[in-house]
Amino acid sequence: MKKTILNLGTKLSKEVLKEITGGVIQSSGRCAYYNGETGKVNYNISSSHAQNSLHNSSDHWCCDSCNSASWFDADDAMNDFWEDYR
Repeated sequence: MKKTILNLGTKLSKEVLKEITGGVIQSSGRCAYYNGETGKVNYNISSSHAQNSLHNSSDHWCCDSCNSASWFDADDAMNDFWEDYR
């Protein structure tokens, strides 16, 4: 495996990428939407729901990049996530 990774001249196969990342890289459908007017954040929504919620330039949405968004609160997102299972 190390030889495969260190061989920088070739592309890695899907199987090797799975070994490195621990599984298939895909969006889990857990996205977030920030309403710039109200300051409210909707967590754990689908990508299409987040994108369709945009109404003005102060609104934002994210999926895979949520942790780098200044308005995203990971603790609130996790609490909202667990609410679905109670």
